[in-house]
Amino acid sequence: MFAIVSKKFQTEGFFHYVAGEIRVISRKCEHYPRQRIILSEKGYRYGIYLQESRGGLGKRIAVGLTSIALAASLTALAPGFTQQAHADESADTSKYVTAWSNRAAEPAPEILGLSNVSTNTAFASLGKQDWSSPYFYIFGDSTYNTSANPYMINSVLNYKSGTSNYSPSMVVYSAQTSPASSLKSYSSDSEAKSVWDLKPDVILGNSDNVNYNTNEYAYGTGDSNYKTYGAGDSEGTGDYGVAYDCANCYTMIGSMYNLATAANNAATATGKTTRYGSTTAIAADFERYVKGTQGYILKKLNSENKAKKTVCNIASYDKSTDTYNLVKTGDKDGTASENRYLEAVQNVSTNIADSKTVAEGATYVTATRAEVEACDLIMVGGQRQLMEGSEEIITSLSSDAQDKAYWVSSASISAGSCYGVVMNSVENAQNIGRILGCLYPEYVDQSDWIAYYYENFYHLKSDKLAEAIDNAMDGVRNYNAKGSSNTATTWEKSDVSDYKESTVISKLNAGIKYIQSLGSNAGLLELTDNYADASKDLDGTTEADSINVPTAVSGLKYTGKAQTGVKAEAGYTVSNGSATAAGTYKATVSLVDGYMWSDGSTTAKTVEFSIAKASQTPKVKTTTKTVKKSKVKKKAQKVTAAIKVTGAQGKVTYAKKSGSAKLKIASNGKITVKKKTKKGTYKIKVVVKAAGNANYNAATKTVTVKVKVK
Repeated sequence: MFAIVSKKFQTEGFFHYVAGEIRVISRKCEHYPRQRIILSEKGYRYGIYLQESRGGLGKRIAVGLTSIALAASLTALAPGFTQQAHADESADTSKYVTAWSNRAAEPAPEILGLSNVSTNTAFASLGKQDWSSPYFYIFGDSTYNTSANPYMINSVLNYKSGTSNYSPSMVVYSAQTSPASSLKSYSSDSEAKSVWDLKPDVILGNSDNVNYNTNEYAYGTGDSNYKTYGAGDSEGTGDYGVAYDCANCYTMIGSMYNLATAANNAATATGKTTRYGSTTAIAADFERYVKGTQGYILKKLNSENKAKKTVCNIASYDKSTDTYNLVKTGDKDGTASENRYLEAVQNVSTNIADSKTVAEGATYVTATRAEVEACDLIMVGGQRQLMEGSEEIITSLSSDAQDKAYWVSSASISAGSCYGVVMNSVENAQNIGRILGCLYPEYVDQSDWIAYYYENFYHLKSDKLAEAIDNAMDGVRNYNAKGSSNTATTWEKSDVSDYKESTVISKLNAGIKYIQSLGSNAGLLELTDNYADASKDLDGTTEADSINVPTAVSGLKYTGKAQTGVKAEAGYTVSNGSATAAGTYKATVSLVDGYMWSDGSTTAKTVEFSIAKASQTPKVKTTTKTVKKSKVKKKAQKVTAAIKVTGAQGKVTYAKKSGSAKLKIASNGKITVKKKTKKGTYKIKVVVKAAGNANYNAATKTVTVKVKVK
């Protein structure tokens, strides 16, 4: 998966980064046993830590990325990517609804299909913003994105050197200003005037739950008719902005619906459109992704009568006491707002820190090594400040404990694989797939969930999914549930090779259906008021469909070939539904997740089907036989081969039905001519019977046999 950043440093030794230099330490690393550490050229500080794990458990990986000067490194990491040219400055802003947002808020408009004008060409040319955090989404490149936004400049600005390089299309930088304060800070900066020259239709970035007048902030557009469109005003017009409530994933769901409403209001008023169809449907899909995943896990735990797994999130390690400081689940609005990783696992796991009391004057709770290493999943990180020193924490754990840990290296938020998932971005939802794929790999396949996210929210072309994810997921542990055993592996393109969107959708739908069945007991997972209506525009599988138990195919008869007695249809699978031999069979019909039987049940059903025996039509041929009178005079004579039977199934028997008293026939077909029978021709009618077998019915045929005495 990982390319060496620079061929210049392709050696077998170990390297250490000290004050911007790379030094070979030795072939054995004292501080990182069993690790091979490779760092790029001076100034890039890109660290790849590959640790071979014992016990056949695959590889563990942590990747660090802390430099601003990144373009060359990323090119080496992704040799298949083309350099991103300057965005199309001739883009027609009259076609798509445009939006203003900033930093962690920027993905929200792009996911919904608005043209975000925050990082336009004027911003890129200024070269004065303190840009240092990459986004791994591809909204600005038509090679990867299904409908690229030309205003999303995929640039890497080397602030220190004062130069601007355009990186592969996997990286987007934006200014370091929080969503809550970005509007005021930029509107007071004369150099940001270019944003207002584009006159965005929607403004996102105010975290207060109030509407506000854009003229108060917009820097001198000079256009008295300039309006923005929000979600809060009754007529959908006026100088309003959209509140970006980013306290947690659940409040961000609400922000997505509000932004979708604002986009719809703008489209109605201006005649513009959005890039990916219904914005409310995308917002509903976003809600389904977050809540449906957790709902599906709860459904499975309930049906299998299993307890929730245990987790912990380590903030720091005290070597002197061999204890760990753990993060408690946040109590703001009853959610895990204090830590984005804990936010992903809440509702479906037990955080061992929550049962402990924070000591006076402390920030975190303390746990012993035994308590930490007994958890089903050990997490390090989840907030910006908690990314520091992650390797040191991880290496303090036993090898077995490291095998069940989730972390990204101590690159703080600069690691492209973790920025959006630890900050105030709707990208936090990715943790649903990333971390729950590690905690419950038997239910949630991490690569499938990430592929779904990238395809449906980053709007990647399907043939680019594997390439894009492979690059973006550097440093993310892939706990792959598809192999013969659940093993921690490095991320590879092949992890996406068997991804099927329908599989993820069916499980998300099953989770939503389970949440709905909980009613008022759903708690934080209760669906928003927007969901029922907005989800109607999804892919037609919003809720579990009610289907009838299938009936068996009738009229089947044995043919010698396999025949299907219970056919598989949408909504259920069939096992033992086909057979070859005649007989009665029991097929098991099991629902696909997201469906229920018309009687309201979801358990597997048994459907009987039969294959009848086939009819047979054996061929019977008779031959007139002759016996000599001289022999008959002395004793009775036996005649054979008077009847020839072909094509019979089962034992063939013969019986006299009528005819001359001079002849009799045995069950084996031999005819006896009585002693002293005179010359003449004698006839009998014989019933030939084929008894049949397991696959054929019995059959009879009556024939006339002649015997001449002469």
